[in-house]
Amino acid sequence: PTPRRWLRVFFSCAPANVDKLRAAVFAELGKIAKAGPGDVYLDKIREQLRREHETDLKENEWWLDQLHDAYYYGDAFHDATDLDAIEARVTAADVQAAARRFFTPGDYILGVMRPKHAAAAPH
Repeated sequence: PTPRRWLRVFFSCAPANVDKLRAAVFAELGKIAKAGPGDVYLDKIREQLRREHETDLKENEWWLDQLHDAYYYGDAFHDATDLDAIEARVTAADVQAAARRFFTPGDYILGVMRPKHAAAAPH
């Protein structure tokens, strides 16, 4: 199989705010592609990943995903579960290069989930 990577951004908002928030996401990704993330930003992401990893280790679905990916993509299982090694490999320059390579404003899928019965608009 061909290795693939993806970026998912999701948030809750009123339907009227979808376009404004989509534009904000693309603006932020554009900044990262142009100037890279700052060290403070990268440190915040690392801390968030550590907290998520602590929770993930307790979830069977996370382990199943790791086993699936190791088998399907031929990755070494240990490499996917060693957070220290993953963090050591990621630099601000790497994030910037990835943003430049993969961020294409016209090449994305936008999915919007709307309530089944939207509230009636005021007249």
